[in-house]
Amino acid sequence: MACIEIEIEEQEARFDRRHFRRLLGFARPYRGRMLAALVLITIGSAAQVAIPWLIHLGIDRYIEQGDVPGLVRLSVVFLAVIGIYLFTHRKRIFLMSWVGQHVLYGMRRTVFGHMQRLGFRFFESQPTGKIISRLTSDVRHLQEFLANGLIAGISESLLIVGILIAMFVMHPQLALLSLATLPVVMLTVALLRRKIREANIYERDTMANIYANVQESIAGVRHVQAHARQDVNEAHFSKVNDRNLDAAITTARRAGLLAPAVEVTSAMAVSLVIWYGVLTIYGDVAGDPISVGVLVAFIAYLQQFYDPIRDLSNVYNLMQAAMASADRIFGVLDTDPQVEEREDAIELPPIEGEVTFEAVTFAYRPSRPVLHEVDLHVNAGETVALVGPTGAGKTTLTNLVARFYDPASGTVRIDGHDLRDVTLDSLRRQVAVVVQEPFLFSRTVRDNLCFGRPDATDEQMIAAAKAVRAHDFIMALPQGYDTPIHERGESLSNGQRQLLAFARALVLDPRVLVLDEATSNVDASTEVLLQEAVDRLLAGRTAFVVAHRLSTIRDADRIVVVDDGRIQQVGTHDELLEVPGRYRSMVEAHREFAFGGGHV
Repeated sequence: MACIEIEIEEQEARFDRRHFRRLLGFARPYRGRMLAALVLITIGSAAQVAIPWLIHLGIDRYIEQGDVPGLVRLSVVFLAVIGIYLFTHRKRIFLMSWVGQHVLYGMRRTVFGHMQRLGFRFFESQPTGKIISRLTSDVRHLQEFLANGLIAGISESLLIVGILIAMFVMHPQLALLSLATLPVVMLTVALLRRKIREANIYERDTMANIYANVQESIAGVRHVQAHARQDVNEAHFSKVNDRNLDAAITTARRAGLLAPAVEVTSAMAVSLVIWYGVLTIYGDVAGDPISVGVLVAFIAYLQQFYDPIRDLSNVYNLMQAAMASADRIFGVLDTDPQVEEREDAIELPPIEGEVTFEAVTFAYRPSRPVLHEVDLHVNAGETVALVGPTGAGKTTLTNLVARFYDPASGTVRIDGHDLRDVTLDSLRRQVAVVVQEPFLFSRTVRDNLCFGRPDATDEQMIAAAKAVRAHDFIMALPQGYDTPIHERGESLSNGQRQLLAFARALVLDPRVLVLDEATSNVDASTEVLLQEAVDRLLAGRTAFVVAHRLSTIRDADRIVVVDDGRIQQVGTHDELLEVPGRYRSMVEAHREFAFGGGHV
């Protein structure tokens, strides 16, 4: 909740030229359409300015002199100008909407693609909702500013300038008088804009709290029902919802004041113009005489003049939101991936699977190293079990093998190749990772099994599923391998999800395999089936097994005991039990559970 509130408090930002240039960079491929929209805006603004001028000519030149043919000709011109305005207005809205949607599309692809290449540290330090907002609300703010705010600002500015020029050319004294109420309307708009902005921010704050409350309640619905907290949750939601209702009403009330305030100020300006015009017509004041046509034209100009001023305040709000969003989006795009390919990186050739750690030191935070000068050599085809207390550095070692991170110092090699010298794709095609909580995508079973190897044949996929004893339960699903999997595989049991994860790894056919607590979340009967599949999966492959179950550990070729980021012991199960040390202490401490599949 706090993160969401902070996010909303940062919805304002000053105009930043650097961010603006980068934003225009996304629109550069569509500059032809933007230029066309700018031309249309100019023509449309000129047409708008011309309409009151034509009214002035119609009254003073043709109606007063009874020139009917001339009035007819002017009427045709008048209708043509209106047609031009309507056409350009409609066309430029379409053009900029088209540009805005394509910019939105391109920016989302760019941000999403960049995020896919960022290191785990970025995702571990950012709340999921905050990351999602970069691709949704932040990108939408930029699109709205580019498609609506930027062009609207140019359009309204051109219209204001055109009206001012027309009024001063038509009657300078009356133009100056018309602007007498301008400071009042600008001050009024500025004050109300600030009040409306504050109300909008608070309304978004309360809406974010609603989203957070709903998300939390849905995620924890089992706990809510298990503890019979439905009524309490509903009461809490009602409070949050009430605050949002009050905030929305406050926003509507303040926003509702803006248009009347501008209208009243505009009416005051029109009243001044009429009053002054009537006095000059009857000769009660000195100055250039004002015709009826000029008076009517000025009234029309004033009605056009104040609306753009009001609209420009909305453009300013869009700009503020866009600059804040740009700061966050470009902050993501400027975040360098922790693991990057070198320009001269080579394709990793087919490997045997020999893995070497040479004086490897690693830290998630510079001040707190997780691994200290680790040296370890794993032979090709060897299964190594990594054991040790939580936080000892076991998973970190496996993360370095898959090159999810790079060591702070030292080198990790596979078959003699420094992992920093090879391309990531060629490495990860030959290294597979199965974790404790397997992630399944909201796609079909087939798509999930072939996720790492899309070109796998049906025969290869089915063979992998049979090898891990997953084929039978897959065929029992409504559509077999074409059955859609619900979000994160919630429709499947823990054991079934894990079996699919093993099958997915087997389809990839890696030379190096990492099993990170991969059997800890399955029941005893599933573990028996899975253990046979694991044995088949490990055959002929180099494997790193992070596990606590003694049944999984003792059959490894070697056991590596890790504690406090250092390798304390290396040996087989029997060898390590014969000597005093960390491993024997761990086994003895859990001996009553060992033969029942206890944890080490």
